Amino acid sequence: GALNSNNWLFTSQGRTKELFHWGIIGSVIVVTSFFIGIPWGINGVAASYGLIDLLICSPILVWMVGRRGHVSSFEYLRSLKDGFMLSLIIAVFCITIKNLWYTGIPIYNFLIMAGSAIAAVLFAICISKKLRYALFDTLKLFTNNIIRKKTK
Repeated sequence: GALNSNNWLFTSQGRTKELFHWGIIGSVIVVTSFFIGIPWGINGVAASYGLIDLLICSPILVWMVGRRGHVSSFEYLRSLKDGFMLSLIIAVFCITIKNLWYTGIPIYNFLIMAGSAIAAVLFAICISKKLRYALFDTLKLFTNNIIRKKTK
């Protein structure tokens, strides 16, 4: 998930051979996690994948990113902090809403959860100056690209 920015770090630092090796190693680990979870069905596969990714793949990847190059493992992890905090806020908010307003009708549940996620993101943007600036920069880039396309 959040660790996908590692591809850009490896590529920009001329470490594509390491990225290739990690791709092979990571794939073997992930496929193994699927086999580990199969006896417990779809929930077992999901749980196994999540735990393996969190406890094995992510730490190895953070170590690999920081062991060479201009970005240390600590700096890399620090750059992920805001995204992690936003994800945590959304998860807590959605789980709370689900426990309060769960219905037996799937479309209502989907709408409740989608609305909850949007509300959580808006809340996080309201309380975080860095997220507000990121949002405004993204909107500015987006609108500038639309204006450029219309003038061509």
